[in-house]
Amino acid sequence: MAKKNKKKEEENKKNKKDIKKDIKKNNRKNSNLSNKSNNSKNNNKKNKNDNKNNKNDNKNNKNEKIKEEKKNKKQTKKIENNENLNEEPENKNILNEEEEQNSYELFLKKYNDLKTNIKNNFIPQLNKNQIKNAITELKKYMTKNKQNFIENDYLYLSFLFNKLPIKFSIRPVSIHIKNPIYSNKKICLFIKDKETFEDLNINFQENNINLEYIDTNTLRLKYDRFEDRRKLLKNFDIFLCDIRIYFILKKKLGKPFYQSKKYPLPIILDYENKEKIINEIKDKINNAIFYMNHGPIYNIKFSTYKTDEKKIEENLYDAISETLPHILKYDVDIDELKAITLKGNDTIELPLYNHLKEEDLKIFCENEK
Repeated sequence: MAKKNKKKEEENKKNKKDIKKDIKKNNRKNSNLSNKSNNSKNNNKKNKNDNKNNKNDNKNNKNEKIKEEKKNKKQTKKIENNENLNEEPENKNILNEEEEQNSYELFLKKYNDLKTNIKNNFIPQLNKNQIKNAITELKKYMTKNKQNFIENDYLYLSFLFNKLPIKFSIRPVSIHIKNPIYSNKKICLFIKDKETFEDLNINFQENNINLEYIDTNTLRLKYDRFEDRRKLLKNFDIFLCDIRIYFILKKKLGKPFYQSKKYPLPIILDYENKEKIINEIKDKINNAIFYMNHGPIYNIKFSTYKTDEKKIEENLYDAISETLPHILKYDVDIDELKAITLKGNDTIELPLYNHLKEEDLKIFCENEK
């Protein structure tokens, strides 16, 4: 009996061990299943996050694309604007290249005839005392308020017309005056070919000419961008060009040169005679420059306020005699001239001549108050 009980106890112990083993085994299985489940959940969660990230990336990419498109549109618009600035002024009244070349001789003859007529018939009509007094008073005013003006502040003549020319050229013209107004100015000369010009071996410094030259090829390569041409405009006081490339420059330099009244003055460069070139440049930089515009008011700077009164007066008569014919040659009659006035930078205009009706004079006086 005791043996049987002992045997039963051993079997029970064995069964308990087996049961414990099974429980451990099941626990391991459940644990693995749980881990798998967790991993599966984590993977699902990760996939969801990845999808979400992908969506966000797609959204970001879309936004970036939209931004890029907007940026491209802005750049395109800017380029278009710059191209517009690169064009010469659009006006049907401005002579084109062919018209200007065909009419050059005719306008030159007209100019010479008108110049003689102005000197002989118009200048003697001017009130000499009124002109002297105007110069004295303006000089006195600018000297008294010199803190508002720089030493080389210019004096200007203004011509007011009642009629606009039907056709005209915007080519700058040289106005011969007795007393030079430019000194120590930086000059830029546009030339056709660098090597040909350098072969002349001209020493401009020896001739007191502060000049740099730029050939058309350098202009095309180095100053193609609008910003570069703006810098070029600021770096020099006077621009000259070989007359042979004048019409080429009209397309390359653009509106800013017209608007700032610094468009190159065409000159004749005789490559067979370098002395002639030096004299031509000296002559042009010692003269005043007149820029024809749409009117009805035309201005020219002819002196500085620090210049002696007598020299100012001499330059004033030269400027009237030379500038008026350049306006009148475009089929404008002298009777259409309403007034000539004298002024400085930001000063009132002093009348030198008027051909105004009473109501016009009242309006003029009210505007000057």
